[in-house]
Amino acid sequence: MRKENKTTALPAVPSEPLIDYSVRDSFLKLCHIQETALALEPKPDFTAALKSEELKGKLCGLYPDKKKQVLEQESYPVIAVQFVEKGDVK
Repeated sequence: MRKENKTTALPAVPSEPLIDYSVRDSFLKLCHIQETALALEPKPDFTAALKSEELKGKLCGLYPDKKKQVLEQESYPVIAVQFVEKGDVK
């Protein structure tokens, strides 16, 4: 007799919603936040404006992340090479 494979239907898994957010969207939002911070009356929020400027720069790659640089430096060993003249034995 021939055996038949029984397949069971898996429960439907809800798909994750697609998030459509680009670098341009983020940059424009930061511009809006910066403009709003500078337009506050009676006193502009320069801290928020400067932070927005910094985040825009990071988004564009102008300010590399220091933590990332440190991690990259630590992940590669430093190799010291000393050149000697041919026939020189120490």
